[in-house]
Amino acid sequence: MKIVTARQMAELDRVTIHTYGIPALVLMENAGRSCTDRIFRILEEKVGAPQEASVAVVCGKGNNGGDGMVIARHLHNRGAYVEVFLLGEEDELSPDARTQHEILRRMDVEVRVIRDTEGVEDLRTYLEEVHLCVDAILGTGLSSPLSGIVREVVEVVNLSMAPVFAVDIPTGIDATTGRILGEAIRADYTGTFGLLKLGHVLLPGSIHCGETEIYDIGIPSRAIFDAEIKTEALDEQTVKSMLSVRPPDFHKGDAGRVYIVGGSPGMTGAPCLAGLGALRMGAGLITV
Repeated sequence: MKIVTARQMAELDRVTIHTYGIPALVLMENAGRSCTDRIFRILEEKVGAPQEASVAVVCGKGNNGGDGMVIARHLHNRGAYVEVFLLGEEDELSPDARTQHEILRRMDVEVRVIRDTEGVEDLRTYLEEVHLCVDAILGTGLSSPLSGIVREVVEVVNLSMAPVFAVDIPTGIDATTGRILGEAIRADYTGTFGLLKLGHVLLPGSIHCGETEIYDIGIPSRAIFDAEIKTEALDEQTVKSMLSVRPPDFHKGDAGRVYIVGGSPGMTGAPCLAGLGALRMGAGLITV
């Protein structure tokens, strides 16, 4: 499983849009729809009937916020009660986020703008009643510590009892190093796009991501191949592909023997754990 830095992911996005001609709005739509599918499954587990659920979608001014507005639209279409909280004025939005904002306006989906502490308090009150909060504030492009209203909002979300779904990566996590940039959302679920980022697997970022899923949003496989990404993570399927299949007549003596010497009175746990580890790794016979 390939893992990328924030810069590598940005370059893949650029190549997808400018070399392959796939519009950024298409990628945004695919990202939002994929997250919505996962959110609906979460709501089914927690509420039973997602159409009766209430969801707060907290959006930033950039494309991560645009992804959040796509999610809000699809949740609204599927019958959930959605309110969007926007950290910025309409004229401050990125072009694609502005397009999504206009769609929400035409669909009469309420968008509350958080301008000051009063807006933060409105969010705090609303989070007391929702079944889920979507973090679409800042994505993988973040490189400086959170401050001001954004940091206040992150703190309010973390103090609420609502489970949190983070879009791409929890706000406040450096996507390349996993560092916390001042403050960070503590998500229960994260949906990321194309490939895992280093910030999803490195501490302390990995702790903030919760259950992480990767969604195919249409980045060409050739673009990923041409990027020559060197960093990979071992997952269960990769490890299985590296192991040979044992025949039906396999004997324990065919897989080698392991002798473990260790422990002292009251300290026998270590050699026992080592023995179990050797067994799990495929040794045929272990003697402790």
